[in-house]
Amino acid sequence: MGELRGVSYYPESFDEPMIVTTYAVSAADVLDFEAFLKDKDILSLVNRKDSDDFVTDYSPWGYSIVFDKSSVGGSRYETYNISQYKEYSDKDRKLLEEFNARFLGLQGKVISEVVIED
Repeated sequence: MGELRGVSYYPESFDEPMIVTTYAVSAADVLDFEAFLKDKDILSLVNRKDSDDFVTDYSPWGYSIVFDKSSVGGSRYETYNISQYKEYSDKDRKLLEEFNARFLGLQGKVISEVVIED
């Protein structure tokens, strides 16, 4: 069994705490998700141009994908950030929808939930 961390960085309002939830995920599901990331070249989305759009009264969405590469001789962690304020094509947006659905589908039994207050 692997683990998946779901983190709420942007609560519904500024005065709510951040919640870090860890879910159980089978090794097969982790491998399947990793294959999806590679097959669909999800990580290329980090290279999109910055958008001129910006909203100040709204919590933007974002994903951080972190790989532990130490077992294959790489640096301990490699992080890729995909965020709202980029210029995404319609094809990119459909891919992001599929990414989100697959990610949410991985969430198995809750292992732990930690509330982090400011």
